[in-house]
Amino acid sequence: MLVEKIAKRILALGEGRLLVGVDGFTAAGKTSFGHELAEWISAAGRPVLRATLDDFKKPWRDRHLYDRESGEGYYRNAYDLFVGRHTNGGRNYCWT
Repeated sequence: MLVEKIAKRILALGEGRLLVGVDGFTAAGKTSFGHELAEWISAAGRPVLRATLDDFKKPWRDRHLYDRESGEGYYRNAYDLFVGRHTNGGRNYCWT
């Protein structure tokens, strides 16, 4: 299974803090893959913190306002990146 192989490779990198990113096309399964990967790593006894841009998508009622024909238009306008940058207990995470 692909998730198991990748989880084992990540775990083999050592005990230190690691940042793992998952990227891909819309509806490719990134979130599901991330959930499964986090489960494998957590089951091995490593702490896991997951963050996803899915939580910062603009409401469907506003989606008609962005350019759906270009990747740049979707990336810049489908997400509320201001909220993504200024959330999380006052920490200043930048998702871009």
